[in-house]
Amino acid sequence: MPIVAGPAHLTNWEESVQTGQQTANVGLPNCIAAPTNRSSLVQWLFEKGMRWADSFYASPAAVEIVFDLYSVRDRRRVWAYLELHREVLPVLVNAYSQIQARFGSGTPVVLTVISEPTNRQSTELFALISTSIPVDHALAALRILDEEWWLDVPEQRTGALNLDIEFV
Repeated sequence: MPIVAGPAHLTNWEESVQTGQQTANVGLPNCIAAPTNRSSLVQWLFEKGMRWADSFYASPAAVEIVFDLYSVRDRRRVWAYLELHREVLPVLVNAYSQIQARFGSGTPVVLTVISEPTNRQSTELFALISTSIPVDHALAALRILDEEWWLDVPEQRTGALNLDIEFV
């Protein structure tokens, strides 16, 4: 069931819920229909180019939003990592759209926490871009991602975050 929102007055917004065919026939000016399912809504927001304010990332919902965007290996461990390193949340949200732009819409990206073999207390977060495209194309896309975006992200915002490719 999509949510339809539009301006009721010049300063207020009125929200109403419509179903299926009714939504298409609402015909209200300046209205948008958005999905009510959270993961669909997150995808829809990114397709529309909408973003959250930095203050949003302090909320508990921010980790859930990241989990809606990414696949996760060992949910408990990734959750704990993100709670300790909240500075990477805005980077992860932005990284998702940057990855989709270079590897293609719908490219799965998996978050996983990996420990150093010699020091189990030292952990890093990996965003693994799952792809089956040829190796040379994938490496070229990763190089472009690095040059056009990743290298410009301030290091204090990335923490121990790594972007890499996982061939499937």
